[in-house]
Amino acid sequence: MSTWTSEGRAGRGLWLPAALVLFLAGCFESAPLSRFSARDATPGPALVTVLGGALTVTGPEGYCVDTSSTVEGEREAFVLMVRCRPAERRRPVLGATVTALPSEAATGAENLAALMQAVTGETGRGHLSRAGRAEDVRIDAATIEDGAIWLRIHDAGSPEAFAPDYWRAILPVGGRVVSLSVLDASGAAGAPAAGLSILRDFTTRMRAANPG
Repeated sequence: MSTWTSEGRAGRGLWLPAALVLFLAGCFESAPLSRFSARDATPGPALVTVLGGALTVTGPEGYCVDTSSTVEGEREAFVLMVRCRPAERRRPVLGATVTALPSEAATGAENLAALMQAVTGETGRGHLSRAGRAEDVRIDAATIEDGAIWLRIHDAGSPEAFAPDYWRAILPVGGRVVSLSVLDASGAAGAPAAGLSILRDFTTRMRAANPG
């Protein structure tokens, strides 16, 4: 497992993969997801800026920010996006967690591999768990492609409004490390390939909205 050192990386700080996982904790997402109801969703604009304007969150065409489910803390922000049209509200919803970590922490094959190893281990699965229990989480697929980590996750502790199986991508965007998710409604899960296609579109839109 690689670590960040000051040698040859002056000014970039010291980053350990295990520490990065703390910023990707599923429990930060748990409260807004537990409160979410497709019936009560409040579609707002197609994009929103978070963490003092540090990053813009936007989704594929047809998605709007659920203003009632956007939360910000000192080190991270979570934005939930829903279909803008009420008739399509049970389609997959999208989640974006924006961390305060600089993008360098997840840039390059070596750092992504180290972060994936940390995320998929027992401690990492505990942090990804929406209930904070590693035993609730099973990683069904984990790959590195196109400068991102792609995970197919089963979380038995997912809030009841959502199916336990979902896609998540972890990647650097616009100077920050972000985690993007595609979440199916409970009882209305779509094909895994369809969810992955939406996630790829989500990452493309995020990168386009946050160049550099």
